[in-house]
Amino acid sequence: MRAKLLISFLLFFSIRVFSQETFEPSGKPFATLYANFHRGFTGSAVDEAAFELVRGYLGYEYFFSPEFYAKINLDVGSLDDLSPISRIRRYAYFKNAFLRYSQKQLQIEFGLISLKQFKL
Repeated sequence: MRAKLLISFLLFFSIRVFSQETFEPSGKPFATLYANFHRGFTGSAVDEAAFELVRGYLGYEYFFSPEFYAKINLDVGSLDDLSPISRIRRYAYFKNAFLRYSQKQLQIEFGLISLKQFKL
């Protein structure tokens, strides 16, 4: 009885190992926001508080197949100068917009890609 149970158990799992999953193309939006909160605690600044949105990344990534992947990333931020007017103005540019092909050890990216030296 034990031998039959063991053999049927092994056959069941060996068949399931060879079954392949079907790939379904999918994508998802993403967003990353960087913000600061300031609160005064001395002198005339006790009643002052501020919430500042410094930078934001908005984008979408999509898997066409197991080999092909695409990503678009929009970077929204303020200018670097310190004038009060420049804090109100915002600029936006594409940080990433690329198509990636991956096959085993080979990976090729076409388009506007990130630097590989820095992972932020």
